[in-house]
Amino acid sequence: MNYTLLSCFSALLFASYAHAEGNLRFATNAPPVVVLCDQYDAIQKLAFPGTNAVLLIIADHKGSRQVADWVRAIQPFCQGQTAIYGLADVRGVPTAFHSRIRDAFQFDCKYPVMLDWAGKCCDQFGYQPGVANLVFIRADGTISSRVTGAASENSLAKARACLAAAAEKKTSREIDTRRKEPTYEGERVSF
Repeated sequence: MNYTLLSCFSALLFASYAHAEGNLRFATNAPPVVVLCDQYDAIQKLAFPGTNAVLLIIADHKGSRQVADWVRAIQPFCQGQTAIYGLADVRGVPTAFHSRIRDAFQFDCKYPVMLDWAGKCCDQFGYQPGVANLVFIRADGTISSRVTGAASENSLAKARACLAAAAEKKTSREIDTRRKEPTYEGERVSF
C-alpha cells in the first residue's frame, strides 16, 4: 500500500517537474526547430541560428484569408534580409482528407507551406487561431515581435518596424550555436 502511494506521488512529482521544464524551455523566447512536410510532401526545416531573419506566417483556415494580403504587402521589404516561411494549422482534419488539403494548397500556393497536422508547432509559437499570425524571428532564433490580424496601414507600418528589428545583426558572441538539431528517418516527419 505504501509502495503504491509512494510511486503515485513520485509520478505526480515527475509530471509536474516535466511540465515546469517545458514551460521554462519556451519561456526563453527561443523558437523550436521545425521539421514538417509541405503541401508537395517535401520536408521543410526551420532551424536556428541562421544567416537571415525569418518571417513565419501562421494561419488556420479562417486566418488564411488574410495571408495573401500580408505576403503582397510585406514581400518587397523582405528581399535579401528576411526569409518568409508559411505554417498552416490543419489540426483536426481527418487523415482521409489530408491528400485533398495538400491538393488545395498546391493549387492555391506555389510556395511551400509547412502543414502542421497536430498543431503542436503552431502552439509552440504562441499562435492565435482565426487570424494571420506574423512571427518575426532574428537570425539567432529569438522572437523579436508578433503581429496578428488583417493587413492594414497601421499593422503594415508595425510589421515594417518589426522586420527592421528582426533583421538587426547580432555579433557572433550573442548567437548561441549550441542548439542540437533533431534527427529523422524516412520521408515523412510529424510531431
